[in-house]
Amino acid sequence: MAEYDDDPRVSYQKITKRFRRGFTESFVCRDLVPGAEHWDPPTDIYETETAIVIRMEAGGMHKNDFEVKLIENRLHIRGCRMERESRTKTRIHQMELNYGPFDKVIRGIPPVDIAKIKAGYKDGFLVITLPKTTSGNK
Repeated sequence: MAEYDDDPRVSYQKITKRFRRGFTESFVCRDLVPGAEHWDPPTDIYETETAIVIRMEAGGMHKNDFEVKLIENRLHIRGCRMERESRTKTRIHQMELNYGPFDKVIRGIPPVDIAKIKAGYKDGFLVITLPKTTSGNK
């Protein structure tokens, strides 16, 4: 028997999330399923004397869930956070965590030393370090 909520907006949101989850889980999420709602992970961008550092909050993911590309002066970060929890709940009281695909583009990246770029994922944060070029290197 179908479950219904008192508020039709909540029922619509639940149905939409179930559809998206079922649809994205049947394909490789890295392909960023057309029509799926994207979310925007909180991201810090800062500069030190030697590097540009991007720190993205994306808990519940694995290092292989990300695709990072530097194209000209734009850094592209793509990924997909899947909900790994069972959906046997009958009523949702609050939902604030975002799931599904994301595609973030950071523009205005200065020239960096491509051979020394580092990326790591630890404690729910993706950290990308883009070392600035020293004179003559690119």
